[in-house]
This record gives sequence, C-alpha cells and structure tokens, in this order.
Amino acid sequence: MTELELQELTDKIIAKLKANSLTIDQLTQTNVLTGMDFLELNSGRKVSLDDLRKFIRGYGIYLEIISKLDNETIPTDNNVFSSLRVLFEISKALEELKKIYLRKDQDDETKYLLKLLGGAKIGKSLTVGDFITGVQGGYIG
Repeated sequence: MTELELQELTDKIIAKLKANSLTIDQLTQTNVLTGMDFLELNSGRKVSLDDLRKFIRGYGIYLEIISKLDNETIPTDNNVFSSLRVLFEISKALEELKKIYLRKDQDDETKYLLKLLGGAKIGKSLTVGDFITGVQGGYIG
C-alpha cells in the first residue's frame, strides 16, 4: 500500500467516525435529568441514572454535608465538611498551633525554658538580663 493510498484510507475512516460524532462544544448542556438518562462509562459501557443512584445508595455512600455554622453534627464516615468548614477548621487549628510553637518568621517569645542542646549562633546581639555582648561578640560558657 502506497503512502497516498494509506492517507486516503485514513481520511475515509476519520470522515466516517466524524459523521456520527459530536465534539464536547457541540453537545447540549442540561440540568434536567430523568432516571432513564444514560451516562457513559469506560470500555464502551453505559449506566442509567436510576441504576447509578441505586448503586451509590447500595454502598451507603450518602454523605451529609456539615456546614461552616454547624457545630452540632459529629463528623463520621458518612458525612463531609463543606469547603468553607474545612477552611474554618484549618484556620482555627493554625491559631492553636501559634500558641504552641515558636515562630521563625517573626519575633516570638516563650515563658518556658528554651534549651538549645546543639549550641547556638547569635547574629547581632544577645541580651542576658542587664548584660549585652559587645561589638566583638563574646562567649558565655
């Protein structure tokens, strides 16, 4: 088979495929579904909307959404936090962590003993009570 014949055959096959096909832009969008509507699955399979609903309910995958303002619903394997609630919980947890850990990106302090067992290098100055190291630095041993 010559290159020209191969190209002609390829063009005919593609034309036949295109004759009964639509691009995603050519499909009609809808939000009205019936139980008899079909959804495409992989491997050339399809499922009706009713059958898909039965399948999902059969596995007990009915998820209750816990909103940002809902403080009464206990999280379980059968419910989920809304995205706003997740952001709220993360923000709340970060505020709690700020109370526990020392910051390295801004001034911070602790009222507890801080041990630097591997040693410490001090950049500009070290204040110990009323004593401040000089310009040449110093060693406190």
